[in-house]
Amino acid sequence: MNGKVVLVSVLLLAVAVRFALEQKDTVVPVTCTSFPGLCGPTNTEGKAPITNNTGAFEYGRWKMPSTNLDPIRNIATFMDKMNRLKTWSYMSVVSPKYFIAITPVQFHYVEDVYISVVDREQERQIAVYHWQLPLGRSVTIAPAGTVGCTYFQPYWGSTNAEICFDPDTDSWNFKLNMTELSADLRVRKGKEALALLYPLGGDTERPAYVHKEAGMEATGTVRVSGQAPYTFSRGAGALDWTLTHALKDTYWRWVSMNCEACEVTSTKDNTKTEEHVGINLSTLVYDITNQESGKVTASSENMLWIGHKVFPLNVVMGIEPTGDLGTDNWRVTGKGVGCEVDLTFQPHGTRSDHTGPEMRLVGVISDFVQPFGKFNGQITVADPADNSVKYKVRIVDCYGVCEDHHSLW
Repeated sequence: MNGKVVLVSVLLLAVAVRFALEQKDTVVPVTCTSFPGLCGPTNTEGKAPITNNTGAFEYGRWKMPSTNLDPIRNIATFMDKMNRLKTWSYMSVVSPKYFIAITPVQFHYVEDVYISVVDREQERQIAVYHWQLPLGRSVTIAPAGTVGCTYFQPYWGSTNAEICFDPDTDSWNFKLNMTELSADLRVRKGKEALALLYPLGGDTERPAYVHKEAGMEATGTVRVSGQAPYTFSRGAGALDWTLTHALKDTYWRWVSMNCEACEVTSTKDNTKTEEHVGINLSTLVYDITNQESGKVTASSENMLWIGHKVFPLNVVMGIEPTGDLGTDNWRVTGKGVGCEVDLTFQPHGTRSDHTGPEMRLVGVISDFVQPFGKFNGQITVADPADNSVKYKVRIVDCYGVCEDHHSLW
């Protein structure tokens, strides 16, 4: 039997097995009536409980992350862990000179790590590293966002990257140790986070948990081959820590941005201050639908941070490229009760990943485009304690990413 026949036989067998195991997801819109904890003008005080006193999942939004996610992991069968249980720990840091980002991903059947450094002054990527390995075990994701460490250890005895939470300093230590790139960074946890537990497809036994923060204080030193070491004392950081029983067919658009010193004006007394600011916005993945109209009214993870305080943006967000996803500007807009977002994103480069024909033949699709660049515009949000008071955030050349993602996994 020649090599081509063997390859075709293996692929046909893989297709047969996949379709034999295929179960089409039943998707029911998630509404505020069915899941009131996902709605409202503020996130719930305290730590996300994950389950209630009956053992059922407690869906909602909180200001403090959970430290025990075992209930989410424990409902997964072996096949669930291989096919739908997915976890990642994205972290980005913005300094006046550099934008540094890492995305360690563990899907069990494949692992992936992407590391990037962008020179903001030159508006170009100056260092990049990508690792992908089927059935790999080089990536270890921390048990929870504020518990333990995420490691990338591609070779025996080596640690090329780590993100470790230190409860004594309430900070993440983010370190890179590579041939042409090293970094020793500290990201101090903010006072308020988004800890979201969401029922994917409206299924109460299919949880997605996310811990997100943006606009956190960041400091550290970056060393890029061929350049002098760079140390900064005022930066901003973002975290996206996710554990999800993902739907087989998944779409999203996502925005993450940090600002180390944004101008914020309060309408209460017209005072202007400089604050750490961050945003996390999405559409198509954690949406809330109006039960009567059937229309999407918001994403449950749309959040703005001002001075480490979190403000939900309960509005449908338009995250739209004006042309090519990786090179043309994007518009990020939304307007609703108590908030308005009007931003333009200008890419300086892009990361993309598209599965080849062999993977598509066995039913695995990944179409992913993530441009990095700068945001400009304004965000206005009402104070939940007094809706007559509004905060106007001026966004000038603030750095971050937009993302367009479709996976069949």
